[in-house]
Amino acid sequence: VSAALAALPGLRQAEPGEFTRRAFANGRIDLAEAEGLADLLSAETELQRRTALAMAGGALSQTVEQWRDQL
Repeated sequence: VSAALAALPGLRQAEPGEFTRRAFANGRIDLAEAEGLADLLSAETELQRRTALAMAGGALSQTVEQWRDQL
C-alpha cells in the first residue's frame, strides 16, 4: 500500500510532528496541548504519561482560562 501511494504524484509521508504542527498553526490546539503531546511521546514513567495526557487534553489551558475569567 505504501509503495502504491508513494507512486502517486503529489503524495508524500508526513514528517515527524507535522500533524501536531499543523493543528497548532490552524488553531485546533494551543501551545500547552502541543507540548503535552511532545511530553507524551517522551514519557518514560506512568506518572509522566498521565501528566502529559492531561496537558495534551487541555487541562492547563482550561485552568488558565478559568483564571482569565476570574480576572
